[in-house]
Amino acid sequence: MLKPASRILVRILAAFAVSAGLLLIGAVWLISAGPVSLGFLTPYFENALSAGASGYRVEYEDTVLTWEGWERNLDLRAKDVRIVDEAGGVIARAPEISLTLSAAALIRGVVAPTYIELLGPQLRIVRTVDGRILFGNAEDPGEGQAGAFVQALIGELRKPPDPDSPTGFLTQLRISNAVVTIDDRVTGTRWLAPDLDAELVRHEGLLTGDLDLQLAVEGGPVRLSVAAEYALDSGTLTLGAAFDGVDLSRFSGDGQIMAFLAGVHTSVSGTASAVVSDTGEISRIDFDLASGAGTLDWPDIWKGPVAFDQMAMRGAVVDGLGAVRFDELFVESGEASGEFSGLLSF
Repeated sequence: MLKPASRILVRILAAFAVSAGLLLIGAVWLISAGPVSLGFLTPYFENALSAGASGYRVEYEDTVLTWEGWERNLDLRAKDVRIVDEAGGVIARAPEISLTLSAAALIRGVVAPTYIELLGPQLRIVRTVDGRILFGNAEDPGEGQAGAFVQALIGELRKPPDPDSPTGFLTQLRISNAVVTIDDRVTGTRWLAPDLDAELVRHEGLLTGDLDLQLAVEGGPVRLSVAAEYALDSGTLTLGAAFDGVDLSRFSGDGQIMAFLAGVHTSVSGTASAVVSDTGEISRIDFDLASGAGTLDWPDIWKGPVAFDQMAMRGAVVDGLGAVRFDELFVESGEASGEFSGLLSF
């Protein structure tokens, strides 16, 4: 039999559990009816998000608590987030940002996010003629997109964890339902990704990321999955992409490499990987591809398109993307088949 004190403790714990459950049900019911404003927290979050941004600060309209179902649980969100310069000009904007706060930081009296998610931003990714990769348009910094904000958050993730900094607890950045313009000024190509989801996680000496994006190309959208790994010490970025049923001829653009791809009329599946240096230079792209029936239309190599039943190719784009090295190129057409290996230089 329980002693009186033990029985009282059990009753207190049971009453607390019931009360907590009722409060949780009530809170969920209240929030499910609509977002609940927590405007008194706004100055603390603005200060946390502005940390380390010399000459700029973050402003936004309201802090709200929302309920997005059991998959997301309770979300703390900032509405209409803006990066503002010293003159008051808006250089970046994001419709919504979702935050998860660090309990360890709150105990220390610091409002610090561990997880930040940008919801529905507009982004521009530019690869400049000298190979640098920028978020936003360097020639037009006042365009008000979210690129500068993403650039700043990635800069914070590249720093070592710092318990005295409001951004020193940040370990994860996510971008959801973004509309992205990709401007590659080295190859002269421009892409539109109307639906991009990305996640970046900080580890010891390493950032890892996953991207799922839909590219708008002629003939309909193309879905790609990309894994990324960024070494903090060397600044080297490694990218790996997997795709299924992609028609390479739909990727139009300037440059000899793009013209080469435009001549491959078939549905291709496989993988590709690339290494990007700290200066933004892509030295090579490795590929391992296979396809079913189609045609090869390379008028500089042979006259007229060549039909085939199946094809497989493995190799790399090398020499600063100026040549394609085939370790193996296998083509089968009817009862005939052929293999090729060698260097195709542009």
